[in-house]
Amino acid sequence: VTGSAFLSYFKNSLILSTGSVILALVLGLPAAYAIARFRFKAKEPLAFTYLSFRFVPEITIILPLYVIYQQLKLYNTYIGLILVYQLIALPLLIWMMRSYFEEIPIAVEQAAQTDGYSWWGSFSKLVLPLAAPGMAASIVLAFIFCWNNFVFGLMLGGNSTQPVTVGLLSFMGTNEVQWGLMAAATIVAIIPLFLLALAVQKYMIRGLTFGAVK
Repeated sequence: VTGSAFLSYFKNSLILSTGSVILALVLGLPAAYAIARFRFKAKEPLAFTYLSFRFVPEITIILPLYVIYQQLKLYNTYIGLILVYQLIALPLLIWMMRSYFEEIPIAVEQAAQTDGYSWWGSFSKLVLPLAAPGMAASIVLAFIFCWNNFVFGLMLGGNSTQPVTVGLLSFMGTNEVQWGLMAAATIVAIIPLFLLALAVQKYMIRGLTFGAVK
């Protein structure tokens, strides 16, 4: 594989992982907050349903997804891969953020609303900043899982959308494996994960231990 081809795979991974995490935040934060704060009959079954998406091996659902994606013309598209990556990022983010929201006293929101804040005002200006460490940890873990995914990119992506994990296969030929180039490409591929973790390190330490001690 040429350098330009590898950079294309690298760019695809950035687009797919970043887009997947952003969509998971947009969908997952309200869902996690609702499960943490509101009481309704199907609360725990619904939460477990989200978590169960992580239990199913990807290989068992990839063939039906492949057929559906071909029919909906989502095969080999960024949108299609970002949507299927929600099976990875969304359950993780919902369950992690649920625990962080539950650790924030509801009295904080009630006091803010008494002072004149709307629900959205108390949520955006108080709850989200307090949950920032948890969000940082959730974002990093979701990004890592999306970045490292192999099966979805291999089966549902084409040459123009496949991520770097699939691109590494290009160094394996029928006659030889270019171990040196593969090792170098692997090191390059983990740089974004390292930089992301480094950037939010102070929040991650707090976020990963949030709620561990009452």
